[in-house]
Amino acid sequence: MKTRGKTVCVIGFVLYLLLLVFLVIFKLDLNISNAYRFRELILIPYYRPVAINRTVVEELVMNVVAFIPLGMYLSMLEFPKKIWARILAGFGLSLAFETAQYVFAIGTSDVTDLINNTLGTAIGVLLFIPIKKLLKDKAVPVVSWTLLVLQLLALFVYMFLWGVNF
Repeated sequence: MKTRGKTVCVIGFVLYLLLLVFLVIFKLDLNISNAYRFRELILIPYYRPVAINRTVVEELVMNVVAFIPLGMYLSMLEFPKKIWARILAGFGLSLAFETAQYVFAIGTSDVTDLINNTLGTAIGVLLFIPIKKLLKDKAVPVVSWTLLVLQLLALFVYMFLWGVNF
């Protein structure tokens, strides 16, 4: 990986992790006093006390989508070396988030989120394999820049269309 491509990858990865914390822990709200003040633990996968509705489906899909970049970044940085270990790292990060939500009473800790976040990481790891074969040495810079632009675009859309609560 060339130096400039690696630099963009590392910057993008750090920004991604910050955005992920903002999404998962702070629920897209910078005012910590607005955080949910309840603790719930759901250990039954795909259990919802209400019928499946659009909001539940959107949350399931977003949990997968939000972790796809993690798998791609771990693959680009080649850390860890083994594919299964990258997926396990996604599981570990998701477990850390779910544990933090429970310990700090800022929402629901749900095994479904753990499964879907790990699935997203696996998709990202596996998606990078054919991209690397197709683009070869250009894979890391192209994917790094693409992810960075998408992250900045998502941040811009959120801040200027929906506003940020301070």
